[in-house]
Amino acid sequence: MRATLSADRSREHLEAQARGETVNANRLRAEDVVWMATMGGAKSLGMEDKIGSITPGKKADLLLVKNDQSPAMTPILNPNVHVVYQAGTADIHTVVVNGRVLKYEGKRIGLDIAPARDAVAKSVEFVRSQLGEQAWLEGMHPALAPNEPIDNPYHYQDDDTK
Repeated sequence: MRATLSADRSREHLEAQARGETVNANRLRAEDVVWMATMGGAKSLGMEDKIGSITPGKKADLLLVKNDQSPAMTPILNPNVHVVYQAGTADIHTVVVNGRVLKYEGKRIGLDIAPARDAVAKSVEFVRSQLGEQAWLEGMHPALAPNEPIDNPYHYQDDDTK
């Protein structure tokens, strides 16, 4: 949600700057992005009658955000903005998926991540062994292209550099 809102605001400012304008109020708001992440996802799947909101008869996933030890978690002036811009994974107190509590007081319940973690590590090691160490390192640290001027219509240049 944070990346979506930040990217949209960056785009909005860039486009306004290209027109010689200033953005005084962003069109996309935190509450819009929270809606996108909940009801918007359900609607895009054609399942808004089954998921996406806390409504009797619907399946629900709930995240309860609370972290009394985090200075970023107080004061909560706007809950939507707070969830989008301030809250992080460490601030998730409880997770309930379709009635089943999977995390409580910040700790996973009945979810052993070791098999998934081990499967990913095994996959990475397989790819690395197939590529070879040199190709692996080159892929992890690709060579950068030489500096070239960017043909960007929004890029500011002084008159004497044109």
